[in-house]
Amino acid sequence: MRQDAFCASVARHLSEFEEASGHRVDVQLIDNDEYFTNELAPYLDGEDPADVRADRMTEASSGFNDVVCGLLLSSGRILLVHRNASRVWAPNCWDAPGGHIEQGESDRDALARELLEELGIVVASDAARLVARLTGVQFDARVFVVDSWSGEPQNQAPEEHDDLAWFEEEQVFGLVLADPDLFDIIVEALHDAPGPDA
Repeated sequence: MRQDAFCASVARHLSEFEEASGHRVDVQLIDNDEYFTNELAPYLDGEDPADVRADRMTEASSGFNDVVCGLLLSSGRILLVHRNASRVWAPNCWDAPGGHIEQGESDRDALARELLEELGIVVASDAARLVARLTGVQFDARVFVVDSWSGEPQNQAPEEHDDLAWFEEEQVFGLVLADPDLFDIIVEALHDAPGPDA
């Protein structure tokens, strides 16, 4: 019953958003009781999303996670990767490509290495702009916007991601993201980006 109430609440909020913004939002409902119990129910119980996220990171890792991720922007769209079902933390979710900072690496060097490894693209350090930082007890994630690179992004890490896709702003609202805080960061990045004709 909680799941039905949650879906009704989501539908009401999406309707209000569509009316206020003039945007239509397409949502893919997930018929998965385990997903609901593990991923969504804690928010219904009034838990802080940051605490839930920190708990998951703690369960998934015994150490501190120092990470970078890149939001690639092109023609008013953003590139996201879909995490495999086998991933310990945030399986079956869309996420920004990136990964752990290795010892001795700068944030930008780590980002360039991760995007080369995961997407097969080359990013110059001056093409990445730090836009946000997500922190918790067990993690510190630096989020960069990347608006220029060489090469065509392809899934070079199928053991981590089973898909990648470009999304416009209205499509992002229908996605399940690995970190709910990414919604606001993505929307702001898309608003700040030059339009397709710029």
